[in-house]
Amino acid sequence: MTQLERATQLQKIMHDIEISYWESSITYDEMLDKQIELLLKYFKTSS
Repeated sequence: MTQLERATQLQKIMHDIEISYWESSITYDEMLDKQIELLLKYFKTSS
């Protein structure tokens, strides 16, 4: 998977997490926790 494909996939997942927040299925803090966890995983595997 290219870096662009990975970034696009990451952006989509981040957006899905935000939608969960806007639909009130998770709290704002949960949204941030999920996004931070995702970013940490993404950068750990891309290095």
